[in-house]
Order: sequence, then C-alpha cells, then structure tokens
Amino acid sequence: YYFVVKNGNIYLVTSNLEQSFELKLKADYIEADEGEILEIDFEAVKVLTKATDDVTIATADGKCTVSYGKRKVSFNVRNTSYDDIEPMFIKEVDKEQTVVLCESWVYETLLNLATFLEYNETQRMFFAYNFNLTENRVEVLDGHRIAMRELESSYEGSFMLYANATSVMKKVLDKNSDAEVKIMPSKNHINIEGTDFRYQQRRLEGQYYIVSRMLTTNFDTTCICKTKDLIDICKYVIDVVPTEYKKPLVYNMQENLTCKMFWKYKVEEEIEAIIEGNPLKIGFNPKFLLDMFNLCEDTIKMKFTTMKAPMMITGNNGYSFLILPVK
Repeated sequence: YYFVVKNGNIYLVTSNLEQSFELKLKADYIEADEGEILEIDFEAVKVLTKATDDVTIATADGKCTVSYGKRKVSFNVRNTSYDDIEPMFIKEVDKEQTVVLCESWVYETLLNLATFLEYNETQRMFFAYNFNLTENRVEVLDGHRIAMRELESSYEGSFMLYANATSVMKKVLDKNSDAEVKIMPSKNHINIEGTDFRYQQRRLEGQYYIVSRMLTTNFDTTCICKTKDLIDICKYVIDVVPTEYKKPLVYNMQENLTCKMFWKYKVEEEIEAIIEGNPLKIGFNPKFLLDMFNLCEDTIKMKFTTMKAPMMITGNNGYSFLILPVK
C-alpha cells in the first residue's frame, strides 16, 4: 500500500497488477511535498482500519505514527519514487463508453448476482459479470442457472467485469447512496470511478456466453405466486432433508400449485397460485430456487415450456432468472 500526495490531496493506492485501486482520503490538513510516496505494509493498514476517531498521520526518520483518541501506533515506512512503482498506478486510458449508474444500484447488483458466479480456472470469463449494453442487462451464470438484472444504457456492445472486483466494491460503495458511479471500458481495461475512488482491472478477452440463445418468449405454462409462499417451502425442505440426498422439489401445476418432496417420507404443500396454460410437473434443486426467490419482491412469475426445458423466473424489481430442471 502507498500514501501518495497528488494535486494537494492524499491518496491510498494499492495494486496486485491485475487490479489497481486509488482512494482519496478526507484530510483537513496536509503538510507534505507534492508527489511524495510512502510505502506501508498490510499490517499497518489493519492498524488504520481500527481507528474510530479522526486520525493524525505523521512521518519522520522512516517511521509513521498514527494517532487517534488517546492511542498512538508507530510502524516503519519507506519513501519511494513514482518510477519504482509506476506499474501499480491506474493507467490513464481512452474510454470507449461511460455507463453512469446509481451507487446503491451497483452495490446491490454486484453483491446479489455474486451468488450465481462459479469460479472456473480455465474459463475466467464465466467468473465475471457481463454488462450486456445491447440487451440492457447484467448477466451471470454458474452452469445451472442464469441470473440477470435490467440496466439502463444507450450504448451497444458488452464488456465483462471480473468478479474479483466484488470484494473491493463491497468495501467502497455505499449501499444507501444515490451518487453516480461511472463504469468505463477501454481497449485493455475496465475502469470504475466513484465520488472518492478509482478502480481499474485488466479487461477479459473472449466472448461471453450468448444468453439470448437460452431465452424464449413462447411459454406453454405460467404460474404466479406470492414470493413468501415459495420461499417458505424451499426453506422447510432444505432444513429437513439432508443435503447429500439431493432430492428435487417437484412443482405439480394443475388448477393450483402443489409442491412435493419425496425422501423417507413425503412433504406436500399446496400454494395459492394463478396458473395459465398446460398442466405440468417439473422438479428443481430447492437451494438454487431459494437463491433466486430471495431476490424477488412481492410476487414471482414462473414460465415453462416442457418438463425438460429451463424455467424462467421474473420478479418485480428488475431481476430475472433461468434455471435447469432436475430429472
């Protein structure tokens, strides 16, 4: 980590060469030379994060003293030059587009969709958020499910944000803020700028999975239910049936929706629903269902074609999902 004095402000800068981060610190008074850079280690940063009051940072003779409240902590620091750590800094690049989003929306979307990401060492692009600007949505998938959220954009094309950004954004974004966050893809990087920070990661190469191939508008059966009812039965069967049995939760749609789970005994519950179209019986992993239902608000619309085809789920807050059935 580095403290950098730049343009009369002080910044905390760090990088692992795949991603770089710069945070502008709120400082009432700075007495330091322009361009001065101090290197501090991770343990020293942990000391700073423990501070609950205003912090005073003073350096002299290779030592840094952090004072807050009645406490003082000193540790070694090293002066360095820009040339020595130039690769660590965010590159100034020509941005192709500037997607402007609400800070709370970005926070919520990245954290909620992270549930549906699956790390794949050989195909890193599938451990990424795909910002599909042409279709106005963010897409993620994990091999069993596709999760999407609507976004507003006037651009065409798409870009991928690698999921290692999630832990950084969780720390710096305010989930209650209406401030603007700008996401700006360039030829080799993805750049994110907020009120007091800049973030940059290397752009992933390759083509993301074409989600549109899995989507259809022709459904033979639709079922509308209260979200709470669907969540309750999922939680119940997850609690009572051991994970190793991997039994599906079966939806039997006739005049109403009956949910069934067969194990040593049979769990059966009828749920009030509005059903249109052909009768259908189909099964799903209840844990996968619960992840999706938890992101939907009052009501859920489930749409089906056949018992072997994926189910489409749409909520009323911009999220939609596609999930494969269990035989």
